[in-house]
Amino acid sequence: MIELFVLVGIIFGFLAGLMAFLITWKEWERYGFKKNKMWKESLSIGIFAFLFFLILSSILGVVFSHLNL
Repeated sequence: MIELFVLVGIIFGFLAGLMAFLITWKEWERYGFKKNKMWKESLSIGIFAFLFFLILSSILGVVFSHLNL
């Protein structure tokens, strides 16, 4: 059961990370920042979003497995 939650976390984490990267990139581009800074900031926010969803789904998997649902 935990593996299912980790898989869901990877899939939705990837999508969330990609969307966070693109949104951040477009916002920073709008204000005329340098490409190097935009790349670093957008990537770090995308990675944070990915890890957030992965960790959250893993925690939910552990909780649900202990509840025997």
